Amino acid sequence: MKKQGFTLAEVLITLGIIGVVSALTIPTLILKHRKQVIETSLKKSYSILSQVLERSKAENGDAVNWDWSSYTASQRDSSEQFFQKYFYPYFNVVSRAKAYGQKKDLSYLIYSSIADKSENPSWTFNNGNNADWVELADGSVILFSFQYTGRHITYGSFHVILPSAKNKKQLIMGKDIFSFTIREYGDDIVISPFNYPTNWSCKYIDENKSTFLRACRGETTSDSGISPTSYCTSLIYCNNWKIPDDYPIRI
Repeated sequence: MKKQGFTLAEVLITLGIIGVVSALTIPTLILKHRKQVIETSLKKSYSILSQVLERSKAENGDAVNWDWSSYTASQRDSSEQFFQKYFYPYFNVVSRAKAYGQKKDLSYLIYSSIADKSENPSWTFNNGNNADWVELADGSVILFSFQYTGRHITYGSFHVILPSAKNKKQLIMGKDIFSFTIREYGDDIVISPFNYPTNWSCKYIDENKSTFLRACRGETTSDSGISPTSYCTSLIYCNNWKIPDDYPIRI
């Protein structure tokens, strides 16, 4: 009996079906992968910062007893000196990069998702109050800001550029860069995904979801002094380290 092969029409129809299915599924798979990369990197950054803090406590004593009052909040020299004393030795540092200056001289330019990228980058990361950028062996980059004012709420902040960030001159808050705070938790000082308002919690965020989504995107809210990166970090943390379906930043 003679074997029959596929006709040209049948082959073309099959290829067409494969093409349609691929067009429908591949973008979804790519987006899912991008989300997973960000989620994994963000959770890892939180772990690294927490480990660094604990290592520093082991050598320098309980953080509540550190000489916080000897440094000045929102002042570059204080941020750099405090960072050098309590955190720098415990990071796997590859290099440093300038965090303040003219746009043309900066290694990292950061914008909210709705900002005009032709304008100056975000003031939060280029205001002369922060230590210089620290480039780590895993590809992430961190920025420390000393913020202790004696009010015992927020002691400082770490801003983290994830290794997945592609364009150093156009980094997007909530996609390429996120923020954590150093703050009180009971009688201890910890790395937290929440910013300084003491009422921030996953329950509070869930009850005020629309505000957090708008703020993560870069829209002005009543807490206008808080960077969008803090809102974005909290949204992901409170969703079990997963980017929410209604996340306002295009990944």
